[in-house]
Amino acid sequence: AEQFWADKKAKEAAEAAVAAYAADVPVGATCAICAQSSTEGLVSGCACGLAHMSCLVRRAEVSAKDHEERGEGERNWRKCPTCNSDYDPNARLPLSWACWKTYLSRREQDPFRFGALVTHSHLLHVVGKDEDAEPFLLYCLDVYQRFYSSAEIGSDLFEIVMRSEAMLARTSWNLGNYEESLRRYRATLSDHKKAYGASHPDTLQISMKLAGALMKFDGTPEARTLMRKTLSQARNANGDNDANTILIAKTFCMCLRVGSHSSDELREAQRIEAKFGPFNFNYSR
Repeated sequence: AEQFWADKKAKEAAEAAVAAYAADVPVGATCAICAQSSTEGLVSGCACGLAHMSCLVRRAEVSAKDHEERGEGERNWRKCPTCNSDYDPNARLPLSWACWKTYLSRREQDPFRFGALVTHSHLLHVVGKDEDAEPFLLYCLDVYQRFYSSAEIGSDLFEIVMRSEAMLARTSWNLGNYEESLRRYRATLSDHKKAYGASHPDTLQISMKLAGALMKFDGTPEARTLMRKTLSQARNANGDNDANTILIAKTFCMCLRVGSHSSDELREAQRIEAKFGPFNFNYSR
């Protein structure tokens, strides 16, 4: 059933990509890979030129198989093996689905299968396919916990799970599951603090994302407390001129100004803006 569903989604994505390019394909254009024209339709895959989606998939399959021994198999689904450029955004989704269905039948701990799972789950989120992304991100974290949880902090595998957790929190928010999103942001922030420390750039970014979500969910007092502490940590670690510090100051200033606030909080916002601003944003919720 899972293979059937992956085949179906890959076919739908390929058809959508062809439709997106249909108006821009010149009459009589041929595929840069097979040099033929057909009723399949062409897409702008990469710098090589127009190509059939099926030809792009077959080329990726062959190239990936040839490069698996060097640990580069999955990469060839993201970059053209001929010109080495990233695939066009509209071609990336069908190629990603094709990549996933290619490795799907392998054992769960197969590194290329896991690489395909990670890449696909992240791409689904990036292109706004959050309903599809959520189960893939959950599955990605599940596979990590069962087979790769011994990965060292700072390793590529560990970085993958950190990014996946943050994406899952954002995906939940996009789907309207706000309380679940806040729970996941808090858990992700806790994991980042344990792994990297409170003043690490990635930790600071998660703090700002949680504060932004809290403000939208009427959790402004908690957001203010979080950003006050985060700004202090950023200033101590990175100084007042650091880009992250300034962005955190702006976020904190917004926290202090939105919704109901005391005169002390308003004065605190004015002091921060005098130090780090001026800031250009709409203070209204």
